[in-house]
Amino acid sequence: VMAYLALVWHFFGFNTLGTRNAMILIASATVAATVTLANEVFRTRAALPEPVDVMEGKVVGAPERAVTAAGHGNPGTEPAIWSAVLLALAPLFFAQSSMAHLDVAVALFTLVAVIALLDERWLPFALATSLAVLAKETAIVLVPVAWTFTWLEARRTRQSVGARVWMVLASPCAILAAWVIYYHHHTGFWTGNAGYLRYNLYSTLSPVRILLCLLRRLHEVFIAGFSWTITAAAVAAYGWS
Repeated sequence: VMAYLALVWHFFGFNTLGTRNAMILIASATVAATVTLANEVFRTRAALPEPVDVMEGKVVGAPERAVTAAGHGNPGTEPAIWSAVLLALAPLFFAQSSMAHLDVAVALFTLVAVIALLDERWLPFALATSLAVLAKETAIVLVPVAWTFTWLEARRTRQSVGARVWMVLASPCAILAAWVIYYHHHTGFWTGNAGYLRYNLYSTLSPVRILLCLLRRLHEVFIAGFSWTITAAAVAAYGWS
């Protein structure tokens, strides 16, 4: 992120407007990636085998899906657009979208990595994950997630996954290791100085604090910032379906 902003400042000067516009560009790409991912998920869901009613010998939900497909083309287009609109209007994302923070860039690279993973495009996944890790080290969690997803998909489809694929999926770990070695060489610390570790790691290792943070995150996701309206609508739609 800082390298990207340094490039912007080099060409357009060090100013607030240029910085905000540069971050808004990343946020806009994140919204577009959300549409792409939602379309990918709904297309994959539509391609799954239809459930069969064993007693009646009929395909459940086939007429409804046929009407949807005939009337609207891709059934995932409308949910994908709504996903992007709701993300763009979310207060937290809206506020972060014009700030020189790391989170929006990590969100963009994470979305691109997930899209590549669903499409089984291993090299783009490795590249996107590596960029996410360089933006924020905690994005390395994408690697075990990708390994688990690939293993489960291989079991479901009964197909083997080559050693090259596993190595490509794990390659962002090498990028992170190289960065850690470089950081230690220049600072003498592996993961930040003592004050950083004490505030960001050791002070959080309390069961009470972990529980309170979990409750706070759930509140932020499902209630805060008018998210309760979406939560209520989702619960109502699930009850009516």
